[in-house]
Amino acid sequence: MNETSRNDLRTSGYKKDMGVEQTLSELNRLLEPLAKTERTMPELPVILVMGSPRSGTTLMLQYLASLGLFSYPSNLIARFWENPYLGILVQKGISDLLTDQDKLQDFRSDLGRSEGLLAPSEFWYFWRTYFKFDDINLLSPGELDSVDGQEFLGKLSAFEQLQGKPPVMKGMIMNWHIEYLMKLYPKFLFIHVKRDLMDSAKSLYQAREKFFKDVSKWYSFKPPEYTELRKLPPVEQVTGQVHYTQTAIDRQLTKIPESNQVTIGYETFCNDPLAFLTEVREKLALLGFNLDLSEVERKNFEIKKKGLFPAELNDTFTQAVQKYQGKRD
Repeated sequence: MNETSRNDLRTSGYKKDMGVEQTLSELNRLLEPLAKTERTMPELPVILVMGSPRSGTTLMLQYLASLGLFSYPSNLIARFWENPYLGILVQKGISDLLTDQDKLQDFRSDLGRSEGLLAPSEFWYFWRTYFKFDDINLLSPGELDSVDGQEFLGKLSAFEQLQGKPPVMKGMIMNWHIEYLMKLYPKFLFIHVKRDLMDSAKSLYQAREKFFKDVSKWYSFKPPEYTELRKLPPVEQVTGQVHYTQTAIDRQLTKIPESNQVTIGYETFCNDPLAFLTEVREKLALLGFNLDLSEVERKNFEIKKKGLFPAELNDTFTQAVQKYQGKRD
């Protein structure tokens, strides 16, 4: 299915403006040759937020971006996915024209998207420039070998070069390739946000309804188990999607040093983000970076409650959760 056909399946509020998409594609085609040919490799840690869909990764990224301690791909910078260096320069160059409306507002988001030019972007177009996923979010060893890892890192280094801070961004598109990223650059710090299986599955079910008006249509990244999951009813699909994604991340994290990872429960994070930041500071210190938390204020976030479901559907979710929690992967 091509991009136009996929776009037609979305509800009106989530359809892409294909005219804008074409304009941005042409802009990036023209800008790509202007990218610096001699790129400096990163020296500071690069922080990637990992997790299953609907686990709290957007709130995590919003919080980290709001602190002023990290660089990050904003919605404005993300428009220049072929040349983030230029995108950052443009943002710096028009900073005096940006208003409070362009900034992150109240940690609100809509299915992973934050409003405002300066709000953090998911930045998926950049990742997909280098990692050519087909239908499943798993690449073969040969496909990974063909990735220009040095160019990928060189473009990532623009955040460090121009903003002087460790970059933080979402990395869930690479949930299945954490070990590969670690071999590429030993200063990645992976933050795995975990949420209760039932809560994530119900939220993912509601995301399907909101995005497509059809809970049978697949939403978000596809694990290797996708082919089998597609044969199941929607409730089992979303529950299995979350389960297999979390399991894959856990498995990947066993293959990298403890110094390069932090796992945090969604509710634990919401109740005390500063305690979480303290652990991040400790891990960053092991990677050679001193994170100053002296001006960070203590706060917390409201824990999002799962929506109301009919009793029969609740029972179906309970059965699905029990099924996957009993699996040995």
